[in-house]
Parts: sequence; C-alpha cells; structure tokens
Amino acid sequence: MFNAEIRVPPTHKSRLKLPGIRRADSAKIRRHQPYHTGATRRRFHVLTMLADINSRDKHRTIQPIWAEATEIRLKVTEEWDCKVRRWQGMKPIPKRPLEVGTELAYIPARRTGSDPKVGVKLDVVAEPGIGNYVTFKEWGMQVATFICIALVEFAEPPEELIAPLADLARPCHGPAPSSRTA
Repeated sequence: MFNAEIRVPPTHKSRLKLPGIRRADSAKIRRHQPYHTGATRRRFHVLTMLADINSRDKHRTIQPIWAEATEIRLKVTEEWDCKVRRWQGMKPIPKRPLEVGTELAYIPARRTGSDPKVGVKLDVVAEPGIGNYVTFKEWGMQVATFICIALVEFAEPPEELIAPLADLARPCHGPAPSSRTA
C-alpha cells in the first residue's frame, strides 16, 4: 500500500501525499510499514490499527468501544447438589473482548444431587479498547514508541529534550542541592 501511494520518482498523485520527499526519507518511512511484519503480527502493527480506526464508517454509525478484560477473578461462593473439585481459584484468563455469552472459566464439579449449581463471585477489571485485544492505553504506548523510533531515523533528538529525561531517571535522595553560595 505504501509503495502504491508514494512513488519515487514521484508522480503527480504521489506528490500530494508527501510533497518534497527524498528517496532516502522514503526508504526510512518504508522500513516501518506493516508489510514488513509477519502476516500474523501485521494486524497488531500500530499503523494497521490506525488505518482500521480511520476507515470505519465513523460519520454514519455509532462505533463500538470494546471492553478489554485486563483482569478477571472468580471465587466459588456456594455449591448446590454438587461438589467442586480441584478448584484453587482463578488462573489468569487470556485477554480478549468481553461479549455476551463468553465463557470465562471451567469449574469442574461432581454431581451429588438432582439439580447441581455453583454460585460464583465475579470481579472483572476492563479498559476501553480499539479491538484486536488491545486497550487504548497499550495502543497509545505503542504509538508513542513507534513515533520515537521512526523520528530518531531522521535526526537525533535535541539535547534540551533529552536532559529532562535523564533527570527523571536519577534517583531522588532528599532535597536538591542549593546553587546559592554564602
């Protein structure tokens, strides 16, 4: 897709996409395109997810916000006409969108009566997501990292932007030394 849209040497149509792009700059951008990742990982590439968000019919329909379960805990509270066996609590559940009818856990139980039932307490922590099992928070961090990596290929960041980051990494041990002299 990138190669079809950005041609070097440029055509009239491609000049509108990235005007004045040089061959070296095009190569830098090309290295970060989703088609360089494997087919199974391509749908998780930040640019693929951005294109998916952008191409949805956002002006005519209401777009769903997925609830991505980040933590799910189950606790057996009651047992009727059965005995729960080998249940030590909840194992981590793979992160996935929560939909009506989604099976969250399998609780093995031995029937002891005619109407076996198990009562459970469910705690779910969910965050808004963009689909593909990715929360907005995760996608935001992926986008920020992607942008930083891509920009560094064009130029090193200015020292005045790096210095504050170095100060953040330094551990704090009491008040900062005073610059005043007596």
